[in-house]
Amino acid sequence: SRIVPNLITTSGPGDLFTIRNIGNLVPAGQADPSMNASIEFAVGVLGVEEIVVCGHSGCGAMAALADGPPPGPLSVWLRHAEPSAHRLGAAT
Repeated sequence: SRIVPNLITTSGPGDLFTIRNIGNLVPAGQADPSMNASIEFAVGVLGVEEIVVCGHSGCGAMAALADGPPPGPLSVWLRHAEPSAHRLGAAT
């Protein structure tokens, strides 16, 4: 949560609908009902037309994924990023 969206977009309070989670992950399918409900509300009720997923350098969650996260909820959550991590590893 090191990014302040209003600063990098020069927007005012209430201009952005912001969802935050560790690692800036948007799980595929129905893996996270909270994320799905938030996006559905933003698009369907508030009329949001553009969605941006914005992270930051030095992300501790992504470092934990690369190093093998400790067992527990963090490990379970970061599994959502494994397909992307595998694609990145294959590309380098």
